[in-house]
Amino acid sequence: DSILDLIVNDGYNAMLENPASDIYQEILRKYPTAKVVLTVRDDPQAFVRSWKTLFDTMVVTEKMFSWNFPSFFGYIPLFTNLKKIRYFMGTTQLGLSPGALTHTWRARGEECDTWLAEQYERHNAHVIQNVPKNQLLVFNVKEGWAPLCEFLEKPMMPENVSFPHSTVNNAASLKRIKTYLLLVVYGWIPVALGLVGCCWYFGRELSIS
Repeated sequence: DSILDLIVNDGYNAMLENPASDIYQEILRKYPTAKVVLTVRDDPQAFVRSWKTLFDTMVVTEKMFSWNFPSFFGYIPLFTNLKKIRYFMGTTQLGLSPGALTHTWRARGEECDTWLAEQYERHNAHVIQNVPKNQLLVFNVKEGWAPLCEFLEKPMMPENVSFPHSTVNNAASLKRIKTYLLLVVYGWIPVALGLVGCCWYFGRELSIS
């Protein structure tokens, strides 16, 4: 409750993603008239593909430094805190062990796709069963602005404002982010060596002169 109070007192009136989706029942108990938007995919397999792409990207920020993966991301407080949140995901209404939904699913091998699809369907069913129908919108982003604006009782967006799902937070953008992260992981070494070399060279020139 104290964390929710901090969020509200800072002027926010909405939450999204995790950990909000794992504590939605606690939020509803505190704010019983709150509206819930449950975003869904075309089918469970679409969710599985996007989930695997997402966490193949996010794991780059969690690995600790090693000689074959010289990353410092794992020591940055922002990424360590996000890792804690990811281990919390799925531990409430799904009853999973910490990290099962976000990390150890890979150990399931050929069964991981089926297992992830089951968790997706379990979560959706839990929300649909426990949120009052008049406070719930089951929403596929392909539906665009209309159902969302109507549900939230907001003015309809102008026709020239496209819904952002087509260019933001899709598989292609996540793969680009992973590429950028890997460039940082491996790119700082030649940059550092170059700087050391430049310092050595100019220091040598100054000493000769």
